[in-house]
Amino acid sequence: MTVARFLERRRTLATGLMPVALLVAAWLTPGLRPRVAWLVAGTAVVAAGEVIRVWAAGHHPKHDALITSGPYAHTRNPLYLGSAVMGVGFCLLSQLWWSWLLVAGVLVAFYLPTVNEEERHLAKVFGDAYQRYIAQVPRFAPRLRAHCAGDDAGERFAWRGVLERDEQMTALWSALPVLAFWLRLLLFHRPEA
Repeated sequence: MTVARFLERRRTLATGLMPVALLVAAWLTPGLRPRVAWLVAGTAVVAAGEVIRVWAAGHHPKHDALITSGPYAHTRNPLYLGSAVMGVGFCLLSQLWWSWLLVAGVLVAFYLPTVNEEERHLAKVFGDAYQRYIAQVPRFAPRLRAHCAGDDAGERFAWRGVLERDEQMTALWSALPVLAFWLRLLLFHRPEA
């Protein structure tokens, strides 16, 4: 097994453990007092990332088709964009300066090999159609105006895709550390504005 394949298979575990590590580090950092403004901002950003992921999952049922609708008309990797946005939210929740380096490192180490492998696979399966798609839609940073092309450009959001991809579990496992950051505020510290 190659290093890239090893990292690709561990990306969910790594991104799942990242908020827990930041929570523990924030809890153990002497003098770090949770601030309500940071918690509100972090919670909102984590929620926004999960909304992006749900939107993407609802447009991506588990079957082999080139999806270009919904968020896939703005970015080729909306699920990973949602995860990155959630990572930013956890950085805000933790209030730790080095958390930004950790999140960036995890995203680059675990998601870049995955994206590269997925793109190779999609290019092989969908050929010219995929080449036209990547020429119009950015890899990661979303474009504001949606690209509309292909036969499935009008596909609609379906909760079935969310459930098939177990996105409800991602939402649950993301909500737990967020709640723990708030619990830290309520139980152990007087908040500073």
